[in-house]
Amino acid sequence: MIEATAEKPFQRSRIICLPFINAPPTDYDTILTSLLFSIEKCKASNQNTCIVTFDQLLCWKARDITAAADPNTDLSKVVVRLGGFHLFMSFIGAIGYIMSGSGLEDIFKLIYAENCVQHIITRIFEAIHSPLFQQITTKFEEALSMLESKGPTATLWVQYYRLVTLLKHFIEAERSGNWSLHLKTIRNMLPIFHSSGHFLYAKSSHLYLQDMLNLEKIMTPEEFHSFTALGYFTIRRTDKFWSGIMSDQTIEQTLMRMFKSSGGLTHGRGITESTLASWTLGMIRLQDVCEQITEYCNLSMDTSEQHIDYRDSRIQRDNEDLEKIDNWFATHVFTLDCSELICIANGIVASENINCQRAFEIGEDLITNITGSDFQRLSFQRKNKVLPFSAMTSTIEVDKSRVVINPLLLFQRMCISRETVGDVKEYFRYELAPFPLSLFGEDGMRKGTKSSLFNAFTPVERSSNISANSHFVIDGGFLLHKVVWDRNSSFNDITNKYVKYVQKSINTMLALCKHCV
Repeated sequence: MIEATAEKPFQRSRIICLPFINAPPTDYDTILTSLLFSIEKCKASNQNTCIVTFDQLLCWKARDITAAADPNTDLSKVVVRLGGFHLFMSFIGAIGYIMSGSGLEDIFKLIYAENCVQHIITRIFEAIHSPLFQQITTKFEEALSMLESKGPTATLWVQYYRLVTLLKHFIEAERSGNWSLHLKTIRNMLPIFHSSGHFLYAKSSHLYLQDMLNLEKIMTPEEFHSFTALGYFTIRRTDKFWSGIMSDQTIEQTLMRMFKSSGGLTHGRGITESTLASWTLGMIRLQDVCEQITEYCNLSMDTSEQHIDYRDSRIQRDNEDLEKIDNWFATHVFTLDCSELICIANGIVASENINCQRAFEIGEDLITNITGSDFQRLSFQRKNKVLPFSAMTSTIEVDKSRVVINPLLLFQRMCISRETVGDVKEYFRYELAPFPLSLFGEDGMRKGTKSSLFNAFTPVERSSNISANSHFVIDGGFLLHKVVWDRNSSFNDITNKYVKYVQKSINTMLALCKHCV
């Protein structure tokens, strides 16, 4: 895409570090101070409309301040945007919730570490708008619709494809500065936020989308055209068209990068009052000095012109990973023509209350139910969430509804809420797991060492008073290892050895039990 969009016009952004506000970020006073300071900076730059980006929690409070301001003041005209980077991560979490237990984790574990899973063409840009490509897209959508009609398992995985496609569209909108695609993608994300239980981002996205659709009434025609049509809503730090990133992601790549790199505030030193004051007061000038020094020395922290995905080592690794996935699917048959919802990793059939394959449908119904409601009084119920495969083994009943429990999240909350060490000991009196971990894992019953079962039996002395009608049951696996096979022995010789051993050990009627594997 970089090569395909190399000739398209764009405007490179300049990142300037503003003074810090050394106060709790969630306080209304802190947010109001930042809004008023932003208005002053916009006036100094002859910018009529002040646009500020916040994360989800701060975005709500900033929107409360602007909504309560006098309509005749500049504060009421501030445009508050929701950070797209954390919105993107929340949507990834929603996909992870919907697909949990479906077998997707097992596929990713072939390539990435298990803990990481828990927490992943030239001229094609113009070809997308060609009539031929539109025909191919139509045919592809028809094929997807046909697959969805085959059963709930096929519906779930076609839905997963659509969710990943939404993520790619969101990235495309930011990379290319496509405002209409940005709004369209967020609108399509709304049902998933609702159905997966990400209610905070569902509520925030509704308000954000409503504000952005009314943006033309607030901004001047020139600024609105630059912000939307020219793609000024995205940040470009390099001399490439296909390099736009979200506003909150820009902070992570610039300011937070300096904080967490070698010599930074959180790397190799404690956060004391003196170090905090030095950084907050000096960073606004230090950033410009660092940029000028790197430019003068012809040094940069950017990646090379050869993209990392183009390297031979990465291509070889991708081919190996693709082969692993292909072999996994060869051993795990993907059954589409089935009327039941099945996990492709272990073949477990979902119960009737598992409805993760209907995430879009259920989400749209939830949106319809809240249409026209007051934003401040808007509330959501967790019982309306879709239930994934994992709900069959990790749910508890709360207020007559099944709630999915995340053991890691439960542990983190206990660590935060504890007051003394004794509280932790009290918590860990219980197993704190949805099932006995000594017997079961995420994939079902654990496969233990069979030989260790022998130690669980109490030794019993053999009685000499055995009746003639007694029958002995001998484990075939035990018998197989008890007799030593001689080299170059025939099948008849080996069989006679087993018969002699049995006749020598027990002289009554025997019943051999085959060892079941």
